[in-house]
Amino acid sequence: MYTHPGLKDSALIKYSLFETPDKEFYLNVPSVYCADDICKIDTVKIFWNDIGSYQRFELKPDVHLEKAKGELFTAHDYKKLHLILKDENSPFKTVHIDNIVSTQNEQNGAVDIHSSATVLDIDESTYVKGAVLTCFTLWHWANGQLQEIIKKITGDSANNQDFTDYLNHGDIAHKLFTIKLLISRKDYEPQLLNLVKEQYKLESSSVKRSVISYLENAPEEIYCRSILDLFNSDDSEQRVACLQSLVHSKANLTPDFYRKIYGQLSNLKTYHEVDLLLTLLDKNDQNSEEIIKPLFSLLTHSNILISRRVFWFLGNQKLDKKQAEILERFSKKNSEYL
Repeated sequence: MYTHPGLKDSALIKYSLFETPDKEFYLNVPSVYCADDICKIDTVKIFWNDIGSYQRFELKPDVHLEKAKGELFTAHDYKKLHLILKDENSPFKTVHIDNIVSTQNEQNGAVDIHSSATVLDIDESTYVKGAVLTCFTLWHWANGQLQEIIKKITGDSANNQDFTDYLNHGDIAHKLFTIKLLISRKDYEPQLLNLVKEQYKLESSSVKRSVISYLENAPEEIYCRSILDLFNSDDSEQRVACLQSLVHSKANLTPDFYRKIYGQLSNLKTYHEVDLLLTLLDKNDQNSEEIIKPLFSLLTHSNILISRRVFWFLGNQKLDKKQAEILERFSKKNSEYL
């Protein structure tokens, strides 16, 4: 059952969704919903891939979509309609049917679809002129609730081999789909866990965030071990992402965990990294000699913002006499920055 925003009464519609051997889905839908019942309605076959992304539409050979005044779609119009349906962020996403058509309100723009006046104020490049309502109707078929229905069908039948294939060979959308599904299933099978961590190398901020989210939902032991694996990197932004995750985590971090974090101390090059590390230490009340002593090396950092941040952190710790003298010398030498 499905509801379409083109139907004002929000009626449930019953349609049959078909799956092909090539793992595509298709549905035969009406080309337009017209309140005045004067529109020519054609059947359009819309195709989605296995995770609900619109792929294309097809018409029977004797079917031709129409615009206002019975004018037929041109080849250019069909290409434009395809691009409109592929745009998941089309203006139609937030437009209500009442904003498209008003009954014979001649003061609100030129007549654009059959017997009603168009009152929609969107860029002409985002619709086929003379067929706004057709574009609206088909866009909501291509990008509506059916996407989630298809995702659920595929997700319910997917197994670990499918996930492996998606992570190894899928596009960004399939990778995101897989990671989200693995989180919901709480699946941290070692091979899949390693494959998910490998995805962090991709130049996709969405995938990177999903990888971190996957790890954050893991059992504590797996989370700590895996976040350390990612932290041991030459990539400053990757280390920042790991530290941000740790700062917001409720995981019980052991002294051994901090020793391993400190293995990267000399490689921390940015203020953001150092600030997050010190925030993490403050949060978890880590102030043992073993934790405090290595930080003194950062007082000689060439970046005064980093050395000053460490100075302020150390100033709130319990120090021995020698350490207090080091802070005093730093304070005198850099008084203009403190």
